[in-house]
Amino acid sequence: MSGAGGGRDGPREPRRAARAAPRRGARWADRIVGVPDAIVSLAKPLLRRAADATWEQAIAMEEFAEPMCFTTAGHKAAVRRFMDRRG
Repeated sequence: MSGAGGGRDGPREPRRAARAAPRRGARWADRIVGVPDAIVSLAKPLLRRAADATWEQAIAMEEFAEPMCFTTAGHKAAVRRFMDRRG
């Protein structure tokens, strides 16, 4: 694209990003479906509270949420493989 064309037609990146948005959204939706229901139901209240929390309160909430957030199917499988190798 020439400089004149860019000025006339606008940048291409926002259009490309807009076309890709539905695919990205679908990938995120597929990932969310695979997350345990308890984690999804906690996410919105935690985000709302974190927005109004002090730094110390937000860090405390993060520490309580961390075990749930990092206990994914992939993580469980990796831990299981590790433990199986240890005997």
